[in-house]
Amino acid sequence: MGDKTKIYRAAKALAVGLITGLLGALFGLTNLGVEFERNVGLTWLFNMRGVISPPPEVVVVAIGGHTGEDLGLPSLPRDWPRSIHARLIDELMKQGASAIVFDMQFDKPKIAADDRALVSAVDKADRVVLIEVVTGRGKPIFDPMGQQTGSVWVEELIQPMPALVASAKGLATFPLPKIDAAVYEFWVFKESVGDAPTLPAVALQIHALQAYPAWLSLLEQIAPSERGTLPRSLDGVGKAPQVRALMASFRRTFENDPTARDRFSALIEQGAQDRNVDEQKLLQALRGLYAGDAHRMLNFYGPPGTIRTIPYQAVINGKDHNQLDLSGKTVFVGFSDLFDPGQPDRFYTVFTGENGVDLSGVEIAATAFGNLLTDHSIKPASGLQILALLLTFGVLIGTIAYLLPAMLGVPLAIMLAVAYAAGVQWLFNTEAHWLPLATPLLAQFPLALFLGLMGQYLLERRRGQRMSKALSYYVPESVARDLTNNQSKPDAFNKVVYGTCFATDMSGFSTISEQLP
Repeated sequence: MGDKTKIYRAAKALAVGLITGLLGALFGLTNLGVEFERNVGLTWLFNMRGVISPPPEVVVVAIGGHTGEDLGLPSLPRDWPRSIHARLIDELMKQGASAIVFDMQFDKPKIAADDRALVSAVDKADRVVLIEVVTGRGKPIFDPMGQQTGSVWVEELIQPMPALVASAKGLATFPLPKIDAAVYEFWVFKESVGDAPTLPAVALQIHALQAYPAWLSLLEQIAPSERGTLPRSLDGVGKAPQVRALMASFRRTFENDPTARDRFSALIEQGAQDRNVDEQKLLQALRGLYAGDAHRMLNFYGPPGTIRTIPYQAVINGKDHNQLDLSGKTVFVGFSDLFDPGQPDRFYTVFTGENGVDLSGVEIAATAFGNLLTDHSIKPASGLQILALLLTFGVLIGTIAYLLPAMLGVPLAIMLAVAYAAGVQWLFNTEAHWLPLATPLLAQFPLALFLGLMGQYLLERRRGQRMSKALSYYVPESVARDLTNNQSKPDAFNKVVYGTCFATDMSGFSTISEQLP
C-alpha cells in the first residue's frame, strides 16, 4: 500500500511539472512571450553584464550641438559648406583611417565649389562610404473602374548626388527596425532592396580590403568556379558599383553552398601560423559577414559614448595626430551629442540613461560594425531550443515543488532557479547567447511553487481528514479532531471522569452484532 501511494504521488508531481513546463513553453513561443523576454529578460541580461569594451578599430567622429559654434559655422550641419567635410576627409586620411563612413545625406547640390571639393576628397581618399536613404510608403492599387482594391508597400532609394555616387568607394542603406520605439536589431543585407549590403557591412568590407589577397586565395579554394571572375588585386576592385557587385558575389558563394562556411573556417585555421593576428581576424570577420544571417541582433557595448567618440571640431582643428591615433580605424561620422536628450537621429535602447540621452544613429551603425568585425552579435535561441529549455525547466522545478516537503523543496527550487539564471547570464556574457530568462523565473517558478505547495496542502488536508475519521470510531469527535490537528494538551487527559461500563456474555453475540447495521 505504501509503494502505491509513493507511485501515485510521484505521478502527480510529474503532472505538475508537465503542466508548468507546457504552459511556460506555450507562452514563451507566442508573440507576447517573445516581447516579455525582450523587454524584461534581455534588458536584465544587458544590465547585469554591464559595459564591455568595443573593438578598438571603430571610432565615432561626432557632430554635437556646439560643433557649429566651435567652428564658426551655423548650428545645423545641413547649413555648413561641404568643403568642411572635404577637410575632415583629408585630416582622417593623414591619420591613416582605413574607412570613412558618413551617416549624413548629400543628395541635393549646394554651392558648386564646395560640392566639387567634397567630390574630389571622396574620390582621392578611395575609402569613403556614403549613405543611401530608403523611404517606404503604401501605394494604392485601383481596378479598371477606379475603385481601390488594395495597396502595396513601395520602397524608394535616395542616392547622393551623381558626382558623389561615382567617386564613393561604397554606397549603402542603414534602416533600423524599431520595436515599440526601441532598437534591438539591424540588417546586414537588406532583402527588400535586392539583398543590398547595409552601411556596417560595406564599411567592414572596405576596412578589410587590406586582407583581400588572402581572402581571395581562400575563397577560390572553396569555390573554384569563381577563379578568374574576381579582381586579382585591389586596383581592380573599383568604386561603389564594383564593390557592391563583389560583395554580392561573395554572399552568393556562401548562400549556394551550405558547407562553404565550415570548409572556409578549416582553411582559415590551417593557415593561421602563416598570417599575422590582424589578417586572421579580418578573414574571420569576412567569413561571419558573408556566411551569417542577413538579419541580426545588436550587441550593445554600453550607454552613449562607450564607443570611442571624438568631436568633429577636434579633427578639423588638427588635434595632435598621435593623441587621436586613427591609424587602421574605421571612422563613422554623424550627429551624436552625449549630453542632449533631444538630439536628432536618436534611438531608445536598453542603455538609454536616466538623463534621457539615447544612442545616436551613427553610434548604432558603429556598434553594428563592431559586432560584424568580431562576429559577436547577439545570438537568440531558436524556437526548438526555447521549447526544450522551458519544458525541461518547468518539469524539473514543478516536480521538485510537489514531490519534496516544503522545507526541502522550496530551497531546492530556489537553488535550481538561481543556477539556471547564472548559467543563462554566463552564456550571454561570454558567447552572446540569448536564452529565455524572464519566463522561467517570473512565470514558471512562481507557478511551480503555487501548484506544488497547494498540492501538498491539499494532500495533507485529505490525510488529516482520513485520520480524523478513523479516530472518530474509537474516541469522541472533538478528541479525534484535536489529535489529528495536534491540538490536544497533555493535561487534558489528567482528570477524573465518571462513566458506565456494560459487560455481557451472550451466546452468539459476535455473530449477531456483525449482522447489525
